Amino acid sequence: VDRGMSLLAPAGLVNFVEIAQMGYIGVNRWYEFLNLGFRLTAMAGSDVPWGGTIGTTRAYAYTGSGFNADRWFEAVRQGHTFVTTGPMLEFTVNGALPGSVLKVRKGDVILVKARVWGNNPGARPVRLQLISFGRVVKEVSGEGTLETAIELSAERSFWITAAGETNAKQLMDVPGFFSGAVATPVFVEMDGRPCRDEEHLAELVARRRQSLDEIERWLDAGEAAVEAGNLGGWESRESFRKSVPEIRLDVRA
Repeated sequence: VDRGMSLLAPAGLVNFVEIAQMGYIGVNRWYEFLNLGFRLTAMAGSDVPWGGTIGTTRAYAYTGSGFNADRWFEAVRQGHTFVTTGPMLEFTVNGALPGSVLKVRKGDVILVKARVWGNNPGARPVRLQLISFGRVVKEVSGEGTLETAIELSAERSFWITAAGETNAKQLMDVPGFFSGAVATPVFVEMDGRPCRDEEHLAELVARRRQSLDEIERWLDAGEAAVEAGNLGGWESRESFRKSVPEIRLDVRA
């Protein structure tokens, strides 16, 4: 996934990311690409029958006053989504829904609101965070229904989202993985500037370059293996030989 995202996101071929499946949410890689300036919608899937049960992880889309399939797909296209392993989540910035691009001027006041709630005794919300560039800007704790709000002054472009964490036993004891809910960010553009983490941009770009270098090494190893008769997942030597130059061009683009 990491290498595929590094290759495809800059080409404009990634619109949404499945950050939640099988009862947990993983945000770290998603945050990195958001910090690079990519507007990536949060999506989820239960991944049945490989693991979990239908509905343990879900994606909700804001369709307005009515519902049909076309409205749902349009809401996803606009990024009006949140993903969840149980609790419900409301999140707005100056009234704008998740996925919105909010155009402001330097010094404008921005009101961020969030609410998370759920009644499942084994997965009740215990923490609600407002997060920008992957860093917590406000946090409230409790149990059950949690609400928070904050006023920010526009001093640069940024993205911001809300994440609620539950008391459910963690399926993966890994930083950045949790049970709960998280929304697609709102992208606040000050004076038309892109929403990028300029402070850490060089480091973020270096990681993507390293990931592309790994693809090159994978192709080198694959060429030797295929010529030795180990096709791996390739249909034939010919299909591998045809695909490799195209992949290398994409990596070096």
